[in-house]
Amino acid sequence: MKRFTLQLHDSRGSDRFDDIVQFIAADGSGSFGVLAGHARMVAVLRYGLARFVDSAGHWRYLALPGGVLACADRRVR
Repeated sequence: MKRFTLQLHDSRGSDRFDDIVQFIAADGSGSFGVLAGHARMVAVLRYGLARFVDSAGHWRYLALPGGVLACADRRVR
């Protein structure tokens, strides 16, 4: 299974998660998922929950106040 790196940034710092298989969030048009190899894209994330799963099958959840997601070169930020 292909994997990508997820980088999270906020005013207090940043975190990096490697070996991510899928990221799921929502923007103004609804929910969407990102897999490794996804086309380049930018989305304005809405307030709510996002989630991602690593290659070991462990899900993590993020409470988002909103934000911007950029997907390119096997990296999601």
